[in-house]
Amino acid sequence: MEQKKILNEKIMVLEQAVSSFEKTLSLDSTKFQSIVSDAIDNGKIQKFQYCTELLWKGVKRYLFVMHGIDSPSPKQTVKELYLTGEISENIYEKFLDILDTRNQLSHIYKEEFFKDILNKLPDFLNTMKKIMSCLRSS
Repeated sequence: MEQKKILNEKIMVLEQAVSSFEKTLSLDSTKFQSIVSDAIDNGKIQKFQYCTELLWKGVKRYLFVMHGIDSPSPKQTVKELYLTGEISENIYEKFLDILDTRNQLSHIYKEEFFKDILNKLPDFLNTMKKIMSCLRSS
C-alpha cells in the first residue's frame, strides 16, 4: 500500500507541474518586449525539462508498483511502458522524442534549435497528458 501512495503522490506532483507548463505555454511571448519575451521562452523550455524529468520518473515508479518492473534509465523506462501495452507505438515514439529533445537541450545552444523546440512544446504537452492519463488509470 505504501508504494501505491508514493505513486499517487508522484502523479499529483506531475499533474501540478504539467498544469503549470500548460499555463506557461498559453502565454504569447511575441506580445512582450524582447527581453521579457526571451525570459518567457526560456521559462517554457525550463518547465518542459522539469516536466520531462518528473514524467519519466513517475512512469518508472508506475512500472515498479503496477508491474514489478525496475527500469534503469529513462529510455528503458519508456520502452517497458510500451511493452506492457500501456501506450501505443505512436506515444512511445513521441515520448522518446521528448527525452531526446530534453537531452539535446543540454548540449546544443543554437537559436534555431531553440525556436524549433518551442514550436514542438504544445505537441509534447499533449503527449505528456496522454501518458499521465495512463498513469491515472491505475
